[in-house]
Amino acid sequence: MEATKAFPQPQEVCNLIVCTVADERALYDFSDKLIESGIQHASFCEPDIGNQLTALATEPLYGDQRKAFSNLPLMKGK
Repeated sequence: MEATKAFPQPQEVCNLIVCTVADERALYDFSDKLIESGIQHASFCEPDIGNQLTALATEPLYGDQRKAFSNLPLMKGK
């Protein structure tokens, strides 16, 4: 939800999609992929677990920008 503070709000309704990666290293690697793709994103670290990177949030994405996420699994509920 912090992404709503980090990026300008689009005029149309957006959906929140949550994807997963295996570990912190994979999250850093994905951050690099977003940078290479020109996709703005914010990183979130948890101070109570050694400032580990725990999440990324992107700007609202459209069209081909979404392809950057094509290999990530969606987070599933229990």
